[in-house]
Amino acid sequence: MAAHAQTLSGTWLAVTAGVDSIEHGFAISPELAAEMATRGTALVPTLLVAREAAERGWYVKEPVRAAHDRSFANCLAAGVRIALGTDVGGFEWTGISQAKEFALMTGLGMPQADALRAGTIVAADLLGLDGKGRGHRAGCGGRHRRRHR
Repeated sequence: MAAHAQTLSGTWLAVTAGVDSIEHGFAISPELAAEMATRGTALVPTLLVAREAAERGWYVKEPVRAAHDRSFANCLAAGVRIALGTDVGGFEWTGISQAKEFALMTGLGMPQADALRAGTIVAADLLGLDGKGRGHRAGCGGRHRRRHR
């Protein structure tokens, strides 16, 4: 179960209720991040949508966007599982690459390999697709090339 939680109190309620993930998480304190890590609650930060909304002067203002960065850093420091996800429909996606989320994550301190895992393995596991997004098959030495006949 995922919860779109943006306030500190709403996020606490969702985490203590046992949700699997918090989407957005604009206000996550170090204490709440520690609780999320203990309970195994993942964060899907949607950093890109917050940036785009703040830059356009929409529903996310700059102080909220800055708090969102701190929330991400708090979760990273606490060892919270972080998955890359979108907020499709939040704004026009045709001209914006979701791959920018990787750069935002690494810019806030996430190691590059962990960012790649956030967009593949962690996201797949969070969606119940265990074993998907791993990029190779057993016995293929990490390289699998399909031959066309």
